[in-house]
Amino acid sequence: MAYSNHGPSAGYLPKQLETIEEKIDKVVEKINGEEQRYSKKLTNVAFFAQRNSSFDQKNTIQPYLINRLNDGKAFNQASGIFTVPINGNYHFYFTALKASAEISGTSIITVRLWANRNQKEKTAQMLAEGHVNSNDMHGWFPVILQATVKLQENDTVEVELLVGSIHESENLEHLMTSFGGFLVSPEIV
Repeated sequence: MAYSNHGPSAGYLPKQLETIEEKIDKVVEKINGEEQRYSKKLTNVAFFAQRNSSFDQKNTIQPYLINRLNDGKAFNQASGIFTVPINGNYHFYFTALKASAEISGTSIITVRLWANRNQKEKTAQMLAEGHVNSNDMHGWFPVILQATVKLQENDTVEVELLVGSIHESENLEHLMTSFGGFLVSPEIV
């Protein structure tokens, strides 16, 4: 069918093009809105927390007294739990100093990094475990854990002391126990 500038169908094609342009504009607007919403949700997910006192409560999550970084507000320093804000790949690390056997009464320390340790609807996953056994009564030994893992929104990550005790300097210039993590890459759907 040929269109001309004259006759009853003269306005049909421009009207149809306007409708298509309006639909495209709405789709672009929706994409831009989703992009903005998504990028706002992604604003730097990272945390870094420290202790300034020793810790020896077995089978418990270690709380943190100093929260130096909490971009995305996903880390609760009082509970010691990081709650995943968006699906993606995350990297976590934990460092501490094993107290000497002379102070702690044991030459052993075992620390675990967990995902979903206390969530009934999710399966707990041990991400890393650090174990030091030293017969040196006066020795101090570092414990370092790291894990990179794919997690889903509302998963949790925490550090648990199983055996031994963690030594900490009370000097704020020389803190040794830290727990941190960050979003490596978001899941693109």
